[in-house]
Amino acid sequence: MPWFRAGRLLKRWRYVSLWSRDLSICAANISVGPVRQEFWAVWDRKHRQLWERTRLRPCCVTLVPNRLLVRDGGITIDVTLDEQAGFEVVVPDGQAYTWTRKQLVRAYGTVHLPNGPRQVEAM
Repeated sequence: MPWFRAGRLLKRWRYVSLWSRDLSICAANISVGPVRQEFWAVWDRKHRQLWERTRLRPCCVTLVPNRLLVRDGGITIDVTLDEQAGFEVVVPDGQAYTWTRKQLVRAYGTVHLPNGPRQVEAM
């Protein structure tokens, strides 16, 4: 895709978040024109610990249909996402437009943290 549309930088991102009784997890891939970024975070409620990382040179966050995979240092997040169509909205913005798609899906998998592996099942 071109970096510009209607005189504006193209902005694209995919963001996934999930919450379970024990863990909160989020991860994203972001592009603004030629600039890329990624981030991920895990909050362990029981141990009150946060692990997170933001990178301007993406290398560790993979977000593809039906899967979230993070491998960064001692952290691995491998979660299956039961994706479905969700709903989409297109909003005009001057000569351009904004498009978004939202889904609420089941997520399940394994998170390997420095304090041990954890199973996760969440929405």
